[in-house]
Amino acid sequence: MRSQPLTLVLTLLLVGSMVAALDSGHDTSASASTAAQDAGGGRTFLPLALGQYAPRTPGHLGYGANIASADHVTYLTEMGFDWAKGWVTWEHAGRGTAYDWTAVDNQLREFVPHVRHVLLRVSGQTGITSPPVTAGDRAAFEAFCQALAAHVSETWRAQGLDTVAYEIWNEPNLGYEWGGQPSAAQYTALLQAGYRGIKAGDPQAIVVSAGLATTGGSLTDLAWARRFYGAAQVVPDLTFLRDMYR
Repeated sequence: MRSQPLTLVLTLLLVGSMVAALDSGHDTSASASTAAQDAGGGRTFLPLALGQYAPRTPGHLGYGANIASADHVTYLTEMGFDWAKGWVTWEHAGRGTAYDWTAVDNQLREFVPHVRHVLLRVSGQTGITSPPVTAGDRAAFEAFCQALAAHVSETWRAQGLDTVAYEIWNEPNLGYEWGGQPSAAQYTALLQAGYRGIKAGDPQAIVVSAGLATTGGSLTDLAWARRFYGAAQVVPDLTFLRDMYR
């Protein structure tokens, strides 16, 4: 993964369908002028500007971020974040039974000493020629997810990993990410296979559906996305989400 300045790639993420789980009783009335500051250099970070930290309460999963490189995880702890996001690529780990977990372990080796909660996005290689839509593909993906979840649980929980969540795929409403014509029905079938595999490998794990590509809030925005990616390769995010429940 190419390293680049954290500020260029840092994005708030939700662990739980990518929507921040804010505590309803959390006091956010403090202004930036009264926010607590970092003791090291007097810097005020966003979570502090929103209000004083409160103890974690039931229903609050936490805050996290994407980072350019796993060794930037210390920036997350400086900002008060307690989740980090990593990536697992199916093709890189291998499609057989002799999986290679080197990339997974390298990320967790950086994460776990600093944060106890990790979200791993599981997907195929970007731009693959065909999406995993056959029964055989789904069975292979389920087996892969089971082996991955079991490995992470058995290897890293003992070393301090408290919570692990798995996001199944990325932006499947784009043909570029899905690997073919986007289909909510096909993605939902893959999500179900991933869920079964992960829960079989680690019943404590959390499974998260993929974040969808934002196609805009207007017909103009959607038209731009279709021109950029190709008309047949973009399904509006709300349409895709509705179709997942049909």
